[in-house]
Amino acid sequence: MGGEKEKMNTKIIALLIASVIAIAMIAPMSIAVEVGVDVDSVPPYICDKWEDPEGPFYPKCPNPTPVNIYACVCDVNDDITSVTATIRSPVLTLSDDELGTQFAYETGPGGVTITDIAGDGVQFDFTNLKNAEGTIVGDNFAVSQKAGGAWKTYGTTQQFSTYGDFTNYAKYSLKFENTGTTGCSVNLKMNTGWTIPPPEYAAMWRDTFWQDGWTWVGAGETVTVTLDFSSAQVYNAADETEFTSDPDGTPGVAVFGD
Repeated sequence: MGGEKEKMNTKIIALLIASVIAIAMIAPMSIAVEVGVDVDSVPPYICDKWEDPEGPFYPKCPNPTPVNIYACVCDVNDDITSVTATIRSPVLTLSDDELGTQFAYETGPGGVTITDIAGDGVQFDFTNLKNAEGTIVGDNFAVSQKAGGAWKTYGTTQQFSTYGDFTNYAKYSLKFENTGTTGCSVNLKMNTGWTIPPPEYAAMWRDTFWQDGWTWVGAGETVTVTLDFSSAQVYNAADETEFTSDPDGTPGVAVFGD
């Protein structure tokens, strides 16, 4: 995402109907490159290695950035040749502190109690829920620094800074363990778009949200739900004026922020 797409007011939200244990992981699009070569004291051997462009770099979906790896082979001809590279895509696991202290009830029927438990994850215990409505729990705006977003200043004349820039991530996953006695449906949702000034381009039509789709979790079962930023269901984008205007529930749309 580039240009105005990076001006994103983002919040990560879990839509839940049940008593569940949740563990969250965010997969970055930033890519670190390791160059693996054999170094020897007898020519020809590797005397230097580099990459173009220099990393780490941050490709903007949906257009990946190619990386060329080079090595200087120190033989009599000082040849330059390509070598094998290992691409690592690290995963950021959100802390229990983020899930337990920054996540809170937002909207929907009933209420929720969030408790840190032994090991990874926290437990969400819900009360007075309804089958036909989702109850939203999440890290609301302004997003906590603990959520892993980058610090960024948005706007030009009317500026606002926050840790709400998630443009360097590719997807968001949440592992649900249903500790209740009945099945439930779970979902992931992310809201983007500035609606309250500053910055100067804030407008209600920018409010858009994206979700993965409802996933059934039986009693005692564990599932991992993933919101893929390159292909999600979009809502509240029918009035979009800068990017794609889509009806509610349109699948396969890349997440954008404006």
